[in-house]
Amino acid sequence: LSASGHIKKYQIETSITTLISLPILGYVLYIGAEPYAVYIIALILGIVNFAIRIYNCSKYVNGFETSYYILNVVLKTLLVPIIAIIVPLIFKVFFYDSTVFLWIIQCVIIEISLFLNIWTIGLTYSEKTIIKNAVYKFVGNINICILKK
Repeated sequence: LSASGHIKKYQIETSITTLISLPILGYVLYIGAEPYAVYIIALILGIVNFAIRIYNCSKYVNGFETSYYILNVVLKTLLVPIIAIIVPLIFKVFFYDSTVFLWIIQCVIIEISLFLNIWTIGLTYSEKTIIKNAVYKFVGNINICILKK
C-alpha cells in the first residue's frame, strides 16, 4: 500500500473485505453449494464494503451526511430500474408471444420507461436544466450546419 493515514486504513479495510471473498467462495463451492451462492456471497460482501466506505466518508469527509446520501443517491439509483422494469413486465404478461417484432417493441418500451424514470426520479431540477441546455445547444449546432449547406 502506497497510501498513508486515513486513506491507508480505508484501503486496508476494503482490501481485506474484497480479498476475503476468494477463500469464502472457494469453501462454499467446495462444500457443494449451488453456483448461485457465489453471487449471494459476493453481494453480501459488496454491501459490507459499501458500508465501510459510507462509514469512512461520514467519519473523514466534512459535511458528508449519510442519510442524505442514502436517500438521494442510493435510493434513487435502486428505485429507477425497479420502477422502470414494471412496464415491460406488464407488456410481457399481455403479449407473451416470442417474435422478433414483439422483442423489438419490448426493447423500445424498456428504453422509454428507463428514460422517463431517470428523468422524473433520478435527476434533480438543476441536472435537468443542464441536460436541456446541452440538448438545445446541440440542436442549435445541427440547425446551423444544415443551414450552411
